[in-house]
Amino acid sequence: YCGGFILLGPEIGRLMLTVALVTVPFAVFVAFVRLPSWYLAVVCFTYAVTMLSFARAATTDRGIVPRRLEPCDNPPIYKEATHPVSGATLQCRFCHTCNVYRGPRTHHCSICNNCVDLFDHHCPWIGSCVGAYNYHTFLHFVHGVNALGLLTAIGTAYAVYHHSAANEVSIVD
Repeated sequence: YCGGFILLGPEIGRLMLTVALVTVPFAVFVAFVRLPSWYLAVVCFTYAVTMLSFARAATTDRGIVPRRLEPCDNPPIYKEATHPVSGATLQCRFCHTCNVYRGPRTHHCSICNNCVDLFDHHCPWIGSCVGAYNYHTFLHFVHGVNALGLLTAIGTAYAVYHHSAANEVSIVD
């Protein structure tokens, strides 16, 4: 989309499910739990940063290696190449699907059907692969979801404690 500026993986439905699984609990928490305004501001800021990281991780280039359109006739499976910086000799493996030689940490994702540089894994939550160019934003998203869950749990416990103390209700008899 947008001339290649936005790249989405093949699992758009799971992408929308992730948005719902993060947004619905956040909206319920903000709507029904009464907390100081500064605490709600922190939760809202954390939600915004988390969703921004999610959007960037899901829509940016993952490190997709461009395909060669013309097929190769019986290429050797391995090819030696020299690293441009260190000068080390690397073993590059040929990908028959993409018709390219892959670097040492470049792997073919069977779900996205692309070779991805520094391939980590295919993440169903963002609907695409995690690779060289979206790894850090993916980690920001994971840490943001964890922080949001922790803030929600602490805020809920605080609200329950103060509500029970104000009404002189004990949870444990």
